[in-house]
Formats: sequence, C-alpha cells, structure tokens
Amino acid sequence: MSIQFLNTGSFPDNAKLTFGTGSDLQIYHDGSNSYISDLGTGNLRIRSTSLRLESTDSSNMIVANGADSVSLYYNAVKKLETTNTGAEITGAVTVSGGTENLLGNFVSTDSIAEIRVQDDTAYTRLLNVGSQFKIMPNDGSETLILDGSDDSATFAGNITFSSGSDIIFPDNLGAALEFKEGSNLYMRFVTTNSSEEIQMEKATTISNTLNVSSTATFAGNVLIGPYTGQYTIATGLNIAETSPTIQLFDTTNDCILKMYSQDSSSVIGTYSNHPLLFYTNSQERLKLTQAGDIQFYGDLAIESATPYITLYDTDNSTSIIFSSIGGALQVDSASDQIYQIGSTEYFRIATTGATFAGNVEVTNAGSGDAKVTLKSTTGGDPTIVFNSAAANRSGVMKFQDNGTQVGEIKYVHNGDSLEFYTGGASTASHLELKLKESEGATFRTKVGIGITPSTKLHVYQNDTNANEVMVENDGTGDAGLTLRSDDNVDGSTFAFINFDANSSTDGNTRYARIRAYIEDNTQDTQDGKLLFTTIKNASDFNQLTLDSSGATFAGTITTTGTLTVDSGHVNIDSGYSFQWGDTHERIEQSDGKIEFFTNNTQQMTLSGSSLGIGTDSPAALLEIAGSGDALRIESTNAGTAGAQIDLLHFTASPADDDIHGLINFGGYYTGTTSVYGSQIKSVWSDVSDRDAELQFFTNNAGTLTKALTLDTGQNATFTGNVEVQNSQLKVRDTSSNLQLTMQASVGGVSRIMAHNNNLGSNHDLDIVSTQIDFLTGSISGSDNSRALFLDSSRNATLQVVCI
Repeated sequence: MSIQFLNTGSFPDNAKLTFGTGSDLQIYHDGSNSYISDLGTGNLRIRSTSLRLESTDSSNMIVANGADSVSLYYNAVKKLETTNTGAEITGAVTVSGGTENLLGNFVSTDSIAEIRVQDDTAYTRLLNVGSQFKIMPNDGSETLILDGSDDSATFAGNITFSSGSDIIFPDNLGAALEFKEGSNLYMRFVTTNSSEEIQMEKATTISNTLNVSSTATFAGNVLIGPYTGQYTIATGLNIAETSPTIQLFDTTNDCILKMYSQDSSSVIGTYSNHPLLFYTNSQERLKLTQAGDIQFYGDLAIESATPYITLYDTDNSTSIIFSSIGGALQVDSASDQIYQIGSTEYFRIATTGATFAGNVEVTNAGSGDAKVTLKSTTGGDPTIVFNSAAANRSGVMKFQDNGTQVGEIKYVHNGDSLEFYTGGASTASHLELKLKESEGATFRTKVGIGITPSTKLHVYQNDTNANEVMVENDGTGDAGLTLRSDDNVDGSTFAFINFDANSSTDGNTRYARIRAYIEDNTQDTQDGKLLFTTIKNASDFNQLTLDSSGATFAGTITTTGTLTVDSGHVNIDSGYSFQWGDTHERIEQSDGKIEFFTNNTQQMTLSGSSLGIGTDSPAALLEIAGSGDALRIESTNAGTAGAQIDLLHFTASPADDDIHGLINFGGYYTGTTSVYGSQIKSVWSDVSDRDAELQFFTNNAGTLTKALTLDTGQNATFTGNVEVQNSQLKVRDTSSNLQLTMQASVGGVSRIMAHNNNLGSNHDLDIVSTQIDFLTGSISGSDNSRALFLDSSRNATLQVVCI
C-alpha cells in the first residue's frame, strides 16, 4: 500500500512514524529532541554518492564524498580530512586521558613541526626545526637539541647517569668524548689503540694545562711527562721531566710550596713569606720559620756515644750544654736556667732553688700512679687554686693515662661555666657535663641515678614506698614536664612514654605506651595527636587516639554513667555498634549502611538515602518487604479528614510532561523474577495553568502501555477498545441536551443512536450480519425509517423523501 501526502503531513509530539514488522525503525519528536531510532536487527544504512551533515545555517559539519575523502568541520572550518595515505589535520592534535600511544607519521607543511605532550599542569614541546630536533618544556628553554648536520647533541643543563650506567665508545679508533664551550675544547677522552685504552688529552685552548676545580680521582697510577720505559712506574704520582716540579698554590694566603729535583739535588721549600711545617698524625712536629729558626713539637733523638746539644749566646758569650751521661740528662750552665714560652717564664732553676710560674706535671716512671698530695700544716683546707695574672682566662685540669689524655675539667671564663670532658679533646662531642649557675647541669649523653644508665635518664630505686621521679614547684607556678624533639616531619613520633615491668619469664616487658605524633607541621597549624597503646602478645593495639578532631576509640567503650559528647561526632568503625546492655538490640554500621536490630535480627536498614524495612538492600527511597500489611496508615482525625498519602514532586524548574506522582503495581511473574504489571502516573499537561492529567498503564508482553488518560477537561481517552458488558454506553452533552447511545447486540442488531431531547428525534445506525442501515426518525418521534442501506455486496440504497 502506498501513502501519498499532497500537502504537509503533521505529527504531534511523541507520534512515531514506524517501519518494519516490529517497529524496527522509528522517526519522531518528543517535544525536546528529534529521533531516528533503529531498534531492530541489522545496521542502519544511509546510502548516497555524497553525504553532508549540515548545521541549521547550512554550514558543513561532516562531508563524505563517496569512495573519496571524509571531512570533519569545526565552526564551518575543515579540521580533519581522510586521504588515500592517511589523514590531514589542520591545527594541533591533543591526546588526553588513558595510557594509549600516539603512533604513526606526523607531517607538517609549516617550517616548524611541533608535538606537545601535556598533563594537567604542564607540557613538553617536541619541535623539528630544519636539521634540528628540540625538546623544550613549557618555560621555553631548550633542554635538548639533536642536530643532524653534525650529529651532535646539546644539553642545556646537567647530564645525570643513574647508578650502574656506562658511557660506551664504539669499536672504531678515535671515538671521543669532548668537553667544549662553543669552539673552545677543554678536555677530550679518545680511544687510542686496539687494547681499548682511553687517553685523556690536554685541552689545547687553555695553555696545555689540565685544571680540576674540585676532586680528581684516579683508579690507577698517574704519569706526567714523556716515558720511554727506563724507570719503573711507582704506585701513585710519577713525573718524568728534565726538572720535575710539583707546586702547591694557596691562592687565599698567597703561599707557594715547591718540590723539585735539580742538579742531583732534591729541594723542598716555600717561595713566599710563610713558614714550612712538617706534620705527623695530624700534629705539627717541626717548623722552619721565615727567619731560619727550627722549632720541634715532638721528640728530638740524637744517636751518639756522647750525645749533646750546645746553645751559644754570642751576644753575652754564654752557653748551655745538654748532654746524656749514663742515660741521664745533664744541663750545664754558668747562669740561671730559665724555661719560658714566648716571653713568659714558667720555670727557673737558680742557685737558690726552682721556681714554677706555670703548670706542673707530675709523672711516676714506676708502676704506681702519679700523685699530687695536698697537705695543710696549719689545719686549713688543702686547696688547688687556678689563678692567672691576665683577666678573663680559663682554668684547666687534665687527666692522662700513659701519656694519653683521657679527661679534662675546665673552667670557661666567657661562659662562667665548669665543664667536664672525657676522651682526648675538649670538644663538644666529648663534653659530658656542664655546670652553669643560670642554666643548671647539662649532660651530653646518659644520666643514671642509683644505676648505670641504659637510657638518657635512668632512675632506679629499690624501695616500693619511694617516688622515683618527682617534679615539684615552689607554689608560684605549675609543675611541668616537657618532652621535646627536633623531629618536625609530618606523621612521625616525636615523644613517647613507655610503661614496662619485669615479667615472670621474659624479664623487662613493655605493656603500654603513650606516643605523641606530628599531624601537620605547617606554620600557624601545628596539629598533633596522642596515641594510647596497649600491648598484647608482643603486638601494639592502639586503643585511643586524641587529635584535633576529637577522640577515637579502637575497641568497646564501657561506661557506668552517661557518655557525653559536647561537640563534634562519635565515629564508629565498620562492623561495630551501639548496643543496649547484654541484649540483642543494637544499631550497627556495616558496608556504608546503618542497620537496626531487635531480638538479634536485622529489621531496618538505612543505605545512603534509601530506607529498607524487612530488607537490607533497599532499591528505592523506601522499600518495605515482609508478610502481612506492608504499609498501613491510620488517621484519628475527626470529621471528614481521613488518612492521607501525598505524592509530591518538588523541583525548582517544573516543566510540562514532568511526572509528579507515580504508583507501580507488580510482583513475581516467574520464579523470583519480578515485573511491573500496571502503573498510574500523574503528569503536568500545562504546568503554567496547573493543569494535570492522570495516566493509567498496563503491561503488554513486558512493556507498560498507556491504556487510559483522564485530562483536565474531564475527558477519558482510551488507547484500546472500550467494552461495556450487557449495558449501554451513553455520551451526553448536558449543555445542548444531545445524547449518543451505543448498544450491544439486541436481537441480532448492534445499534448506535443519536437523540436530541429538545426535538424528541432519534437517528440510528443499525449493524446486522449482512447489512448496515442508517435510520432517521421523524420530528414527532415516530418509528425510524431507513434512509440509507449498505448490503454485503457493497451496494448502497438511498431513500429520500421529496417535499
């Protein structure tokens, strides 16, 4: 059958033009959008020699030219076109999301080809400019340039090799690693022979001198100068020259030390106004001054049968002789023997006796200890006094063991403190105790009270009735105990208190601890937390956490009184609950749900914004499951106001066709598979006039289909047939007093009657098995007479009355 529209065909909203036995292809408009919907099997094929998809202003969006190209447009401008070799793109290509690779050949017709690799914050540019390939970050700097004209690679910054990485030279001779600035060559490493040796060549642009600004480390021996094999190469530094010289420059102090060999002599000397010092074991042992003096800082050994040293005073014609006779030192002098340092006299031997002006050291050459005994003959207290003629000087008492310093007590004048040192040096790492009036006592390492300490402060008292540690204030302030650490890393422990006791089997055992953590060390924030931990089976159990958000308990909270939370929240981890005594009534949180139990059975579940009664997985805002009355509403209102259910839809922008009320009816139709059997909807037909209609749906082969609509004009529209059993269907217009009556078969005749109550006339349409009669009655209401007769042979008989 063909359908031809001689004029415009008009379809209302949601009216569909369908094709196919099962309505496979549909064309319709729903009031907001237009659809071409292919719901059947197979493909939706659009065939054309040239296909164009245009905007409403006739601008191109997609153009497909048969077996030729396909073009995509942006704002009527072509951006992508397929060709027989690939695709041509105008503009940039951006790839975002995922981890897919962008593969293929990229060809640009511009003088500069560019690819950008971009994330959320920055991008990297890959450019091809002439013979150069550049990698540039988004700040515009050229990080790497690969130049095809000379096969070079230029880095803008440092080159960092990871651990285990190598620089590999090719097998051919002459492969080199060069260090240059522009055309200036500074250092060059080059392969020289088949034994794979690497030669470091002198830089030709800096006067044949190799400068090392920091540290140069050589794995083997170092040879400087020509070498023909006449000498054995020694381990270390070797110089083979006519006059080999090593010069050490101190550029800061203008000091030069030169070591060289010339005229069969070996020379070591300074060539500046500085002394020459000789050290052993980091200690100065010999000094040659600018004036030619020789100063020894250690032992001076003279091996001879009669060793002696004679000192002459040429100005006063006096001398002093130091000699060894029978293993003893003998000093011969005609005048006083004075021992001084600089211009200060410390010890004098004269004919009247010996005088000490400085320190006194007592040494016992035997097996016993060297002792200094202070004895008072007057009955007073023996006293050692450290006194200096100069102001602001320190006093020192040193302790030695076999010549090695093992301790020191020092009074420091500029700090007014008394310091106790251990070891061989009075440095901060050896300062064990510092006493100062304004600061008290400061210990460097451990302090033991009643015991040898195993920790920084170890207090031991074998008395169960005594307090081992007490912090007491004189009453003018608060007694305080501060635990402080320099650790300032977020998430780290900076202070803790351990509670230990001796167990019956394992000795000292830790049973509990309190730890202080840094949560956020940001300036003006400084959030911290306290963690209270008990230990069971050698494992930590964090029972209570106090932080800026409140208190968090890890286990059960038991209280005999009232638990009050002044502000904030009570947070309970998944799987734990509020429980009333030992009963089975509780509220529990599990898997993001709030579950209510009575008699140890889950009765109600709050999941998100959905509430389930009798089900733990509500599929709607309210789901009730169970036997008996699922929902019962009773009202005790007096008068005509009874029980009421309101289905209300509150939205800020209501629109026509919005559903503001919906009731579904359904259940299991096979096994445990459920379906909606019918449905009632309340829909806005004209929201501006507050007009609504009630729609009734029934299930037809699995699809809810509208059966009846009751609109605001009190009209009832049936989608299907209307069947009236053993009765009549009357349609009456009360305003014009017209009535249409449809009557089922009576005596083998089905009749449609039109009646005008004002005129008293009837006009009938009778339908029998073989004919259709059109009957019209007289004005006076007499029996109807046949006006038109249609028989089964499609003959029409018209009866007219001529007046």
